[in-house]
Amino acid sequence: MTFPTSIMNLPRSDLKDGCYSMTARTPMGLTRHELIIRDGFGWVVTGKVETTAGTQYIQEQVFGGHLQQSGEGFIHTGFLDIPATSEEAYRKTFGDIRHIIAARSDTLQAFVVGEQGLAFQSANGPWKYVNDFLRFFTQTVLGREWWSGERAKPAIKRSLIVQWHDHLWAHLESAVKNKDGDFAFQNTAAAAAFMAFAWDLFVTQHNAAFQQSIIRRLKNRNGFQGARYELFVAAACVKAGYSIEFEDESDGDSKHGEFVATYRKTGERILVEAKSKHRPGVLGYEPDQNKDSVPRIKFLSFVNEAIEKKKPGLPLVIFIDLNLPPSASGNLSIEWIQSELGEVLFNQFGTPTETNREKFNAIVFTNHPVHWTEPDQPPPPHEEGMVMSGFPEDRLSSLEPMTDLLHTVKLFGIYPKGFLS
Repeated sequence: MTFPTSIMNLPRSDLKDGCYSMTARTPMGLTRHELIIRDGFGWVVTGKVETTAGTQYIQEQVFGGHLQQSGEGFIHTGFLDIPATSEEAYRKTFGDIRHIIAARSDTLQAFVVGEQGLAFQSANGPWKYVNDFLRFFTQTVLGREWWSGERAKPAIKRSLIVQWHDHLWAHLESAVKNKDGDFAFQNTAAAAAFMAFAWDLFVTQHNAAFQQSIIRRLKNRNGFQGARYELFVAAACVKAGYSIEFEDESDGDSKHGEFVATYRKTGERILVEAKSKHRPGVLGYEPDQNKDSVPRIKFLSFVNEAIEKKKPGLPLVIFIDLNLPPSASGNLSIEWIQSELGEVLFNQFGTPTETNREKFNAIVFTNHPVHWTEPDQPPPPHEEGMVMSGFPEDRLSSLEPMTDLLHTVKLFGIYPKGFLS
């Protein structure tokens, strides 16, 4: 089993917050950039996308091990992949997806989503912000009748989707225009949760063969958590350049993965399985006073269940969301993976070798803790990590299908603020 350290970024205590000059090797040669240090992490602007909501800058996190102090600035000792065109910048920021197809006028907004056309009446001119479109798109996909039915329930009994949306709408209603006529407000946990959900829903429906059973489960309180995570995983695969074929769950075979994904660059196919840990008191589950107050990390049963669904000749990628409260130290650090996860997998499967190959090619661990936070509080950071097998049963031709996937897993919650201008 391998633990590629380049995919795990830890804060550096020796980096002081501030803006610095940084020299880096890029496709254009040695270039100078502005480096922003926040909480021990380095960020650099690598491009920009012009939208109806203004310029959206691409801030890329810099691997801390590549930052070397030089005088009052820094030298980046690795290679910084700067997008050469605005189209490359868009794809690096939002993934390898189809653009939003829109025709907008003062009274009518028309969109194409997948093979479906949608039109919305607008009395206030063309929408400037993508979140306006995503709100109406989500209500349309889930159904206005269902939405109205949820609204008729007591607030605590409503779907989390509707609760998140209503908080966002109330937040927008209270926002004040600035001197440019734009609404500015502090992002909140509930608003971030709704927009991340709506964007994943759009990306999947616009770019993949959408499965209506996911919609039915999203509407069901007991099925919501699993369906929401599968939607995230499908969107991440689409953004990474995969085509998706959902499994036919009506054939009577209980051993189905979520879907088969084809990496378009090489034509290689992988089987994808997604699991999200249930916790009392969150994501629609009732509190349980008999449970430990500190959630425990258990994931081996998910790995075993996924392995049971493996198909001969298909590399297996397992996604597991730990569903833990926000962690300031980072639950998905290299130390955690090597000590906790490595020990558990070693005890279960032994040392992987040429003659003792692992059934999985990669396990992607995520933690999206926004639902652990009070709705009106700032959204907590999300965490991601990947473990790749050094001796998988079915090899891929290179690491690229997995590194592209890890990149888009980290794009969770990132969406264009405006339409391309």
